[in-house]
Amino acid sequence: MIRITVAALSALAVPLTLSAALLAVRSLTLSPSTVAAGEQSTGTVTLDLVPIGSVSVTLSNSNPSVAQVPASVSVGRTSSVPFLVRTSAPGCASIAARVGATAPQTATLFVNPPPPPTITLSPLQLTLANSRIIGGQATSGSVTVLTGGATIQLSSSNPEVKVPASVVVSSAATPMAFPIQTNTVRAATCSLITASFGGSRSSALLQVLPAGG
Repeated sequence: MIRITVAALSALAVPLTLSAALLAVRSLTLSPSTVAAGEQSTGTVTLDLVPIGSVSVTLSNSNPSVAQVPASVSVGRTSSVPFLVRTSAPGCASIAARVGATAPQTATLFVNPPPPPTITLSPLQLTLANSRIIGGQATSGSVTVLTGGATIQLSSSNPEVKVPASVVVSSAATPMAFPIQTNTVRAATCSLITASFGGSRSSALLQVLPAGG
């Protein structure tokens, strides 16, 4: 058994410092938590106490094709340290930070598709009624195409989010709605909803959160 005895307290406020063996990650935040593909976010790791010397915090990422983080960051003589998160594709990634074998803290980064060029009229556009929803709820999307009577193929990257296989747009340049149904989830996740017609594609990211999240 390890016993720690405090003999006296100084009248001066002195930060408590401990070795890495007694430390854990208290929180992990991402700012912003939603970006467009190609943009960057800043993560901040905060330890529960100020370490003695330098402590290595291991970082991991559930989806390296969407976001990239360093393998670790060093925290020394302070309780928190920032790190850079780069993104390369739309989707979502769960970032985790931990010290040694302690329980990790996690945060989810949502990466939207990059906005289309504003100088050209896209032949196919997909929009969502909601960009964020609680799992188990329903929402809708809509597609607009420059060709009337077109059959638009739809897909979802996440099986917890269901869309019709296709929708027919009866009139050119007129939005056609379609339903989106989600399942309940335990942790924040996402689905990239994609509409395809001919050689054109348009995508939008739907964030799906757990109840109470």
